[in-house]
Amino acid sequence: MTWPFENDTSGIVKRISNRSISANRKRNIFIVLTIALASALLSAIVLYGFGGMQETQNRNQKTAQIMYHAISEQQRQELYKQEEIAWVGEFFNAFSEQVNHSTVHFTYANADMLKSQSMP
Repeated sequence: MTWPFENDTSGIVKRISNRSISANRKRNIFIVLTIALASALLSAIVLYGFGGMQETQNRNQKTAQIMYHAISEQQRQELYKQEEIAWVGEFFNAFSEQVNHSTVHFTYANADMLKSQSMP
């Protein structure tokens, strides 16, 4: 209801409120998008950090903890009997050959060593 001394501003108020709601909607969409991108970035950084640690652990599980060079057959058998040793990988250089200015090295490795190096 409009009093004789009052102006009818309902149309202007309605238009201003619609613009305000529209501006707030755009601002809210921008804020939600910003929060989503920030959380994705933080998640990626955290997962990358944990992934690096896990990769290092996996690599260390497959690599030798100690190496022996030129051991006797009896010493090798003693190593296989040790309960503290999880696996024993054996390899040795069989021979080398010079071919067209390149040296080819032939190396023997047992199944455990090949498995630890991710070879079939």
